[in-house]
Amino acid sequence: MVRWRAASRRSSVFPKLLGLYLLVPMVLLVGLSPIAGRSASPNAEAAPTPPIPAIPPNIFVPQRHCTDSTIAAAKAADPALVKEFSAGDLAPVVNALPSNSTLVIYPASPTDPMVEYVVTAEMAITGKTNITICGAPGKRPRIKQASNVWRIFTVGNSSNITIEGLEIYSIYDANHDQVSGVQAIEGAHHVYIWDMWVHDVPACGVCSARSQGHNDFRYNRIWKTAGYSRYNQSGISLFNNRNGGGGDDANGYSDYLIGNMVWASQKVSGRTTDGNCIIMDNNKGVQKVPAYLGRTLIANNLCVANGGRGIHMLQSDNIDVVNNTLYHDLRGASARGTGLDQHQGEISVYYSSNLRIINNLSVAFLYGNVYDTGATGTNVVLAGNAFSGPTSRHPSDGFFTIPSPTGIFVLPNEDPLLPGTDFHLNSSWPFDGVGVSTSPSLPIPGSLPALIPEVDFNGDPRPLGTVGAFAKA
Repeated sequence: MVRWRAASRRSSVFPKLLGLYLLVPMVLLVGLSPIAGRSASPNAEAAPTPPIPAIPPNIFVPQRHCTDSTIAAAKAADPALVKEFSAGDLAPVVNALPSNSTLVIYPASPTDPMVEYVVTAEMAITGKTNITICGAPGKRPRIKQASNVWRIFTVGNSSNITIEGLEIYSIYDANHDQVSGVQAIEGAHHVYIWDMWVHDVPACGVCSARSQGHNDFRYNRIWKTAGYSRYNQSGISLFNNRNGGGGDDANGYSDYLIGNMVWASQKVSGRTTDGNCIIMDNNKGVQKVPAYLGRTLIANNLCVANGGRGIHMLQSDNIDVVNNTLYHDLRGASARGTGLDQHQGEISVYYSSNLRIINNLSVAFLYGNVYDTGATGTNVVLAGNAFSGPTSRHPSDGFFTIPSPTGIFVLPNEDPLLPGTDFHLNSSWPFDGVGVSTSPSLPIPGSLPALIPEVDFNGDPRPLGTVGAFAKA
């Protein structure tokens, strides 16, 4: 189990995350406190709290599945089902993996971390179960897709598939407009995409399209995506989920988008408010399929300077959006009121219901809005959010307004790779405790309380009641 951590809370987290593959052993496991009931309105009487299931203590902590100990255990169980790859053509090896197998990929060069594997075919897991494809522990092999195939990795008609610990990219131009990073498609469910670096892919970064849900995308770093796609894609998307992968788990969720950082997802031409950071797209019974019944948790994500919205919910129900930081997205708008829907929000709700939007920090760019309520559905409840920036379309309650964006963060940047960038809350942040510290009892029938993480984007302890993805510096 591994984690990323800056050398100092005052130093930049991003050079540590995105430098020369620094991976530091995780020594802190932090759980979630019991979640008590609380009304969304501070003057309302608290409702009884439903029983809380046991919650895995590491649900919000950056980590990998593939470790020295798990690889050793797989070898001990059946050495024939563990393959270690360090040279050759990677795509045929991936495509030939049998069910119940593990592929451990080492860097293409033992001395130069910039040497890449080049593939010219799609790497597809089709009709399989229980497969893990991972970078060797402590390593991050680089894989370049050089052809205009649909995806670098595809998962279809398969379940319990893990892909993690790799850097994947393509050629970022119109001649490679089909290429996405990782996508779960029809018949796939329980797909785990963790700790991936995905960049320079002209279509979507990490996404699902018509899969059977149970998408689990965590701790990924996704940048420079969606620029040339003919299908108007985004950094992370869950599109038109289908039922069939089973119901919600003991935590009350089917899908998890946790601890991801997405920036510079941008449509170069066409519909200028695509290129979202995260989009939940048409999951409520459109396109002549039954409405998706699973609930989704979107927590501890950082969205920075994407062309479209930060977190966009379009015709998608049953979502909890908790402790995310959204900063200067909507870069596709050239003036107020421009773009696909004329009003754009860092958090955007269109024809979506049964939503709980809690403890998010939204700092909007000049031409965007902190929140867009253009066509809100039913049972959309906000609590403990902090907004800074244009608010021409926003809810009537469930948030407070930060008078000035100055001093919110240690050192924000629209390019998170710039040295010194740090989205921790400034040590002088004056609004401690303004967020919700325990899950409010919200009017969504049959739902467990929303999970509110005690740890932040880095897995560091964060006092309850803190807004955004990061604790205070």
